[in-house]
Amino acid sequence: MLSREDIARYSRQLLLSEINEEGQQNLANAHVVIIGLGGLGCLAAHYLVGAGVGSQAGSITLVDGDTVEISNLQRQIAYNEMHLGELKANALQGELSKVNAAVNLNVKCLFADSKNLAAMMAQATCVLDCTDNTNSRDLINLLCFKLNTPLVSGAAIRFEGQLFVAIPGES
Repeated sequence: MLSREDIARYSRQLLLSEINEEGQQNLANAHVVIIGLGGLGCLAAHYLVGAGVGSQAGSITLVDGDTVEISNLQRQIAYNEMHLGELKANALQGELSKVNAAVNLNVKCLFADSKNLAAMMAQATCVLDCTDNTNSRDLINLLCFKLNTPLVSGAAIRFEGQLFVAIPGES
């Protein structure tokens, strides 16, 4: 059951027949894992938090072992000069909590690899691959396939973008 505050906060998306109250509950109870918190990961996380993903029984897990560098600031809009040298996952958590304090944010300040990724993805409703290297992408894709977990994978190179969505049981 949505509270009055939830109805006010999410009113625009509640008007969509594809979401409505049941869909909003599903978003609030979802567990999304975002791997890679650069340009794409920052934006995706911001929109998911704004939409209320993980605001009740669910959560959003932010995964990245990198630190904020000055060269990131022109395209990774969640960060600013105050974040330089800070771990991206910690910096992003602080900024996202200002957008929607009700969202449960889990922070993993590490690079995803074959030793830790399966455990982080085990309970995921959906995984967002926002990484920038092929080895990580291949591993994330393989684990999502094995775990039967929906995967959204995005990349931007120069002036081109790529988007791949894999939903188990759909072709």
